[in-house]
Amino acid sequence: MNVKLFLTAVMLTLSTTVSFSVYSEDTSTDTMAKGKIKSIVNMRSGQSYSSKKLLKLKANTQVDVLREEGNYDYISHNGKTGWVTKRFVEKEIAVVPTLVEEAYTPLVEAVADKKSFIDNAQEVSRNQFESFFQTLTKPWITFTVTSRDEDCLAHNIYYEAGGEPEEGKAAVGIVTVNRVLNGNFGKTICQVVNQRTMFVRSTVVPTTEYVQTGMFGGTRPVVKNQTVITHVPICQFAWVCAFVQIPKISNPAWEESQRVARALLDNGYADYREKYAGALYFHSTGIKPVWTQNKSPIARIGGHVFYGDI
Repeated sequence: MNVKLFLTAVMLTLSTTVSFSVYSEDTSTDTMAKGKIKSIVNMRSGQSYSSKKLLKLKANTQVDVLREEGNYDYISHNGKTGWVTKRFVEKEIAVVPTLVEEAYTPLVEAVADKKSFIDNAQEVSRNQFESFFQTLTKPWITFTVTSRDEDCLAHNIYYEAGGEPEEGKAAVGIVTVNRVLNGNFGKTICQVVNQRTMFVRSTVVPTTEYVQTGMFGGTRPVVKNQTVITHVPICQFAWVCAFVQIPKISNPAWEESQRVARALLDNGYADYREKYAGALYFHSTGIKPVWTQNKSPIARIGGHVFYGDI
């Protein structure tokens, strides 16, 4: 996808105040399309990872895409229909130049060289272009964000990915926001960053008791094992439970972390947001946690591997 061309088109459109009313229509489509499953994924009854699992689809499974809504495709396979995340479906949609030109006339008119734009647009299916454009323009943050939340996001990016490239920093920030949008990790950015789960630890502790032997006998020691249950809080982001140094104002990594946090909250990094749309987890490349067995890998960048729910 020619991202630079699309961004240029968007900026020119905004600067010339061209109407975007064509995009206000329902984003779902009834157009049938053939598709192929990229990797193992569960077909679900609704547009949520908490929805009922209907069918597990293996990689390269052929499906019919009935329509699209947001980040989900409504598909059909072997007589069953359900929802899967878009990123798991590789669509086989033919390019229709006339539809591309008609549907995006307002955007095309904002570009000086119309023919050049159409020639490039023909290389991308209508659905791909529409999905990318919606990522650029649709508000990403649907919850209230305070200055404290922005600070929490910047700190999480700094401590988790301070030494990572810009994409690595953005990816950690996207995971943080995705968790708020998911609803199972906290209602605000700060709640997500500071979330702790309770780990139950059982420890066997030997104790000694003195028991009397007989009515007139003495006492003798008896060792008994006692199980002690303790609840240990585990931080979702390790730095929250560690002793960390306050970042210096002039630290380049801290400055970039703040800039990335602000850009994400201002609807920036559309390409990265599309790439890490379902990312909720990540770990360092030097380890392989057990929980990854039930997760779907999304991408590896720098020293982290990112995952989403299956």
